[in-house]
Amino acid sequence: LNTDNMSIAGESFDYGPYAFIPTYNARFTAASFDYGGRYSYGNQPYICKFNLELLQKPLAMITEQSVLEVGLTQFDEAYQQHYQQLMLQKLGLATATSTSEISQQQYSEVFTANQDLLAHTVTLLRDSEIGYHGFFAELAQKFTPQWRENSSSILSNATFAHQINEDWRNAYHKCLNLISPDIVAEIGDRLQAHNPQTALLRPLIESVWQSISEDNDWQPFASLVAKLQQ
Repeated sequence: LNTDNMSIAGESFDYGPYAFIPTYNARFTAASFDYGGRYSYGNQPYICKFNLELLQKPLAMITEQSVLEVGLTQFDEAYQQHYQQLMLQKLGLATATSTSEISQQQYSEVFTANQDLLAHTVTLLRDSEIGYHGFFAELAQKFTPQWRENSSSILSNATFAHQINEDWRNAYHKCLNLISPDIVAEIGDRLQAHNPQTALLRPLIESVWQSISEDNDWQPFASLVAKLQQ
Protein backbone atom coordinates (compact mmCIF):
# COMPACT_ATOMS: atom_id res chain seq x y z
CA LEU A 1 0.00 0.00 0.00
CA ASN A 2 2.76 2.43 -0.82
CA THR A 3 1.48 5.68 -2.28
CA ASP A 4 1.49 4.68 -5.96
CA ASN A 5 -0.60 1.59 -5.19
CA MET A 6 -3.57 3.39 -3.65
CA SER A 7 -6.21 5.16 -5.70
CA ILE A 8 -7.83 8.46 -4.81
CA ALA A 9 -10.89 6.42 -3.77
CA GLY A 10 -8.78 4.62 -1.17
CA GLU A 11 -8.59 1.29 -3.00
CA SER A 12 -5.40 -0.73 -3.42
CA PHE A 13 -4.73 -1.89 -6.96
CA ASP A 14 -1.22 -3.31 -7.42
CA TYR A 15 -1.21 -6.94 -6.33
CA GLY A 16 2.36 -7.94 -7.15
CA PRO A 17 3.79 -8.38 -3.62
CA TYR A 18 0.78 -9.32 -1.53
CA ALA A 19 -0.38 -12.20 0.63
CA PHE A 20 -2.99 -13.23 3.12
CA ILE A 21 -1.54 -13.57 6.63
CA PRO A 22 -1.09 -17.24 7.62
CA THR A 23 -1.15 -16.41 11.34
CA TYR A 24 -1.83 -13.18 13.22
CA ASN A 25 1.49 -11.38 13.07
CA ALA A 26 1.60 -7.60 12.96
CA ARG A 27 5.13 -7.78 11.51
CA PHE A 28 4.15 -9.99 8.56
CA THR A 29 5.39 -8.35 5.36
CA ALA A 30 4.36 -9.57 1.92
CA ALA A 31 6.93 -7.65 -0.13
CA SER A 32 10.40 -9.24 -0.21
CA PHE A 33 12.01 -5.83 -0.81
CA ASP A 34 10.51 -4.35 2.37
CA TYR A 35 13.33 -5.29 4.75
CA GLY A 36 12.27 -2.81 7.43
CA GLY A 37 8.60 -3.83 7.51
CA ARG A 38 7.37 -0.40 6.47
CA TYR A 39 4.35 -1.97 4.78
CA SER A 40 3.86 -4.80 7.26
CA TYR A 41 0.37 -5.95 8.22
CA GLY A 42 0.38 -3.95 11.44
CA ASN A 43 1.44 -0.78 9.63
CA GLN A 44 -1.27 -0.86 6.98
CA PRO A 45 -3.62 1.66 8.66
CA TYR A 46 -0.74 4.09 9.27
CA ILE A 47 0.38 3.81 5.65
CA CYS A 48 -3.16 4.52 4.45
CA LYS A 49 -3.24 7.63 6.59
CA PHE A 50 0.22 8.64 5.36
CA ASN A 51 -0.99 8.25 1.76
CA LEU A 52 -3.87 10.60 2.51
CA GLU A 53 -1.48 13.10 4.06
CA LEU A 54 0.52 13.11 0.83
CA LEU A 55 -2.68 13.44 -1.18
CA GLN A 56 -3.32 16.72 0.63
CA LYS A 57 -0.45 18.35 -1.26
CA PRO A 58 -1.98 18.31 -4.77
CA LEU A 59 -5.49 18.82 -3.39
CA ALA A 60 -4.27 21.93 -1.57
CA MET A 61 -4.10 23.62 -4.99
CA ILE A 62 -7.90 23.68 -5.10
CA THR A 63 -8.93 23.34 -1.44
CA GLU A 64 -7.93 25.03 1.79
CA GLN A 65 -5.23 23.04 3.61
CA SER A 66 -7.03 23.52 6.92
CA VAL A 67 -10.16 21.87 5.54
CA LEU A 68 -8.14 18.84 4.41
CA GLU A 69 -6.43 18.55 7.78
CA VAL A 70 -9.75 18.64 9.63
CA GLY A 71 -11.06 15.88 7.40
CA LEU A 72 -8.06 13.69 8.10
CA THR A 73 -8.50 13.98 11.85
CA GLN A 74 -11.48 11.64 11.45
CA PHE A 75 -9.36 8.84 9.97
CA ASP A 76 -8.23 7.05 13.13
CA GLU A 77 -11.71 6.79 14.63
CA ALA A 78 -13.29 5.82 11.30
CA TYR A 79 -10.67 3.13 10.74
CA GLN A 80 -11.09 1.64 14.22
CA GLN A 81 -14.86 1.54 13.91
CA HIS A 82 -14.71 -0.15 10.51
CA TYR A 83 -12.05 -2.65 11.60
CA GLN A 84 -14.02 -3.58 14.71
CA GLN A 85 -17.21 -4.00 12.68
CA LEU A 86 -15.48 -6.35 10.24
CA MET A 87 -13.89 -8.38 13.04
CA LEU A 88 -17.18 -8.69 14.91
CA GLN A 89 -18.81 -9.98 11.72
CA LYS A 90 -16.06 -12.61 11.42
CA LEU A 91 -16.96 -13.64 14.97
CA GLY A 92 -20.62 -13.86 13.95
CA LEU A 93 -21.66 -10.78 15.90
CA ALA A 94 -23.27 -7.53 14.89
CA THR A 95 -22.18 -4.16 16.19
CA ALA A 96 -24.05 -2.94 19.25
CA THR A 97 -27.63 -1.96 18.52
CA SER A 98 -28.43 1.75 18.70
CA THR A 99 -29.69 3.13 21.98
CA SER A 100 -33.00 3.94 20.27
CA GLU A 101 -33.77 0.18 20.23
CA ILE A 102 -32.28 -0.89 23.59
CA SER A 103 -31.52 0.85 26.84
CA GLN A 104 -28.33 2.76 27.43
CA GLN A 105 -27.25 0.17 29.99
CA GLN A 106 -27.82 -2.73 27.56
CA TYR A 107 -25.97 -0.86 24.83
CA SER A 108 -23.04 -0.26 27.16
CA GLU A 109 -22.94 -3.94 28.20
CA VAL A 110 -22.96 -5.18 24.60
CA PHE A 111 -20.36 -2.65 23.50
CA THR A 112 -18.03 -3.49 26.40
CA ALA A 113 -18.43 -7.23 25.88
CA ASN A 114 -17.71 -6.89 22.16
CA GLN A 115 -14.57 -4.85 22.81
CA ASP A 116 -13.40 -7.38 25.37
CA LEU A 117 -13.95 -10.27 22.94
CA LEU A 118 -12.05 -8.49 20.15
CA ALA A 119 -9.10 -7.91 22.46
CA HIS A 120 -9.08 -11.54 23.60
CA THR A 121 -9.38 -12.76 19.99
CA VAL A 122 -6.35 -10.80 18.82
CA THR A 123 -4.36 -11.93 21.87
CA LEU A 124 -5.35 -15.57 21.32
CA LEU A 125 -4.47 -15.57 17.62
CA ARG A 126 -1.20 -13.73 18.22
CA ASP A 127 0.03 -15.85 21.11
CA SER A 128 -1.20 -19.28 19.99
CA GLU A 129 -0.26 -18.88 16.30
CA ILE A 130 -3.42 -20.74 15.32
CA GLY A 131 -3.94 -20.37 11.58
CA TYR A 132 -5.73 -17.03 11.16
CA HIS A 133 -8.14 -18.14 8.43
CA GLY A 134 -8.46 -21.66 9.82
CA PHE A 135 -9.63 -20.29 13.17
CA PHE A 136 -12.53 -18.37 11.66
CA ALA A 137 -13.35 -21.13 9.15
CA GLU A 138 -13.72 -23.68 11.95
CA LEU A 139 -15.65 -21.20 14.07
CA ALA A 140 -18.14 -20.99 11.20
CA GLN A 141 -18.23 -24.78 10.77
CA LYS A 142 -18.55 -25.70 14.44
CA PHE A 143 -20.91 -23.00 15.72
CA THR A 144 -24.04 -24.14 17.48
CA PRO A 145 -26.59 -22.17 19.54
CA GLN A 146 -25.91 -24.64 22.39
CA TRP A 147 -22.71 -22.74 23.07
CA ARG A 148 -24.87 -20.27 25.00
CA GLU A 149 -25.46 -22.93 27.65
CA ASN A 150 -21.89 -23.94 28.40
CA SER A 151 -18.74 -21.94 27.74
CA SER A 152 -16.51 -25.03 27.85
CA SER A 153 -18.29 -26.44 24.78
CA ILE A 154 -17.20 -23.52 22.57
CA LEU A 155 -14.86 -24.89 19.88
CA SER A 156 -14.27 -27.93 22.08
CA ASN A 157 -14.19 -30.14 18.95
CA ALA A 158 -11.98 -27.86 16.87
CA THR A 159 -8.62 -29.11 15.59
CA PHE A 160 -6.96 -26.45 17.75
CA ALA A 161 -9.23 -26.91 20.80
CA HIS A 162 -6.28 -27.43 23.15
CA GLN A 163 -4.99 -23.95 22.24
CA ILE A 164 -8.20 -22.11 23.14
CA ASN A 165 -7.95 -20.49 26.55
CA GLU A 166 -10.76 -19.93 29.03
CA ASP A 167 -10.49 -16.14 28.81
CA TRP A 168 -11.49 -16.25 25.14
CA ARG A 169 -14.23 -18.84 25.69
CA ASN A 170 -15.71 -16.82 28.56
CA ALA A 171 -15.61 -13.61 26.51
CA TYR A 172 -17.39 -15.27 23.57
CA HIS A 173 -19.88 -16.94 25.90
CA LYS A 174 -20.74 -13.59 27.46
CA CYS A 175 -21.38 -12.01 24.05
CA LEU A 176 -23.63 -14.92 23.05
CA ASN A 177 -25.70 -14.50 26.20
CA LEU A 178 -26.22 -10.79 25.60
CA ILE A 179 -28.02 -11.68 22.37
CA SER A 180 -31.70 -12.44 22.31
CA PRO A 181 -32.26 -16.22 21.93
CA ASP A 182 -34.58 -15.74 18.97
CA ILE A 183 -31.81 -14.22 16.82
CA VAL A 184 -28.94 -16.51 17.79
CA ALA A 185 -29.39 -18.32 14.46
CA GLU A 186 -28.22 -15.14 12.75
CA ILE A 187 -24.77 -15.73 14.25
CA GLY A 188 -24.33 -18.91 12.23
CA ASP A 189 -25.48 -17.16 9.05
CA ARG A 190 -23.10 -14.27 9.67
CA LEU A 191 -20.19 -16.62 10.35
CA GLN A 192 -20.80 -18.42 7.06
CA ALA A 193 -21.09 -15.16 5.13
CA HIS A 194 -17.86 -13.61 6.42
CA ASN A 195 -15.49 -16.58 6.77
CA PRO A 196 -14.48 -18.40 3.57
CA GLN A 197 -13.40 -22.01 3.93
CA THR A 198 -10.55 -21.56 1.45
CA ALA A 199 -7.84 -18.92 1.92
CA LEU A 200 -5.32 -18.02 -0.77
CA LEU A 201 -2.22 -18.61 1.31
CA ARG A 202 1.16 -18.68 -0.41
CA PRO A 203 1.66 -22.49 -0.49
CA LEU A 204 -1.70 -22.91 -2.25
CA ILE A 205 -0.97 -20.17 -4.78
CA GLU A 206 2.52 -21.52 -5.47
CA SER A 207 1.24 -25.07 -5.99
CA VAL A 208 -1.28 -23.86 -8.57
CA TRP A 209 1.31 -21.68 -10.29
CA GLN A 210 3.83 -24.52 -10.39
CA SER A 211 1.43 -26.69 -12.37
CA ILE A 212 0.94 -23.88 -14.86
CA SER A 213 4.58 -22.85 -15.21
CA GLU A 214 6.04 -26.36 -15.40
CA ASP A 215 3.34 -28.40 -17.17
CA ASN A 216 0.97 -25.79 -18.59
CA ASP A 217 -1.66 -27.55 -16.51
CA TRP A 218 -4.49 -25.15 -15.69
CA GLN A 219 -6.77 -27.72 -14.06
CA PRO A 220 -5.62 -26.95 -10.47
CA PHE A 221 -6.30 -23.27 -11.18
CA ALA A 222 -9.78 -24.01 -12.53
CA SER A 223 -10.52 -26.27 -9.55
CA LEU A 224 -9.40 -23.56 -7.13
CA VAL A 225 -11.59 -20.92 -8.79
CA ALA A 226 -14.57 -23.29 -8.65
CA LYS A 227 -13.91 -23.96 -4.97
CA LEU A 228 -13.72 -20.25 -4.18
CA GLN A 229 -17.04 -19.66 -5.95
CA GLN A 230 -18.90 -22.27 -3.90
